[in-house]
Amino acid sequence: MIEPLCRLCLARGIVTPATVADHVVSHGGDYTAFRLGPLRSLCADCHNGLDGKNAPRAPVLEDGTPSDPRHPWNAGSSATRTAARSAVIFPSRDGVSD
Repeated sequence: MIEPLCRLCLARGIVTPATVADHVVSHGGDYTAFRLGPLRSLCADCHNGLDGKNAPRAPVLEDGTPSDPRHPWNAGSSATRTAARSAVIFPSRDGVSD
């Protein structure tokens, strides 16, 4: 490995082993760009904190829903979101959810 430490952690003064080869430029599904595009070394936490365009992801709430008010999930009514967040699906005896 050329860069054994996470590049983003190093920029913050933290020494963390890199575990992921991240695409510097999003390949967008292009196989050639995926195989030959420039890479950087990141730790899993830094890599998982980025979206497909290498921008920081907005954190999620405790229930797993997005905290970003611009996220499509948050475009619906608050009543719909509240109902969806509190919905619990119980499996029936035959394995099919009710």
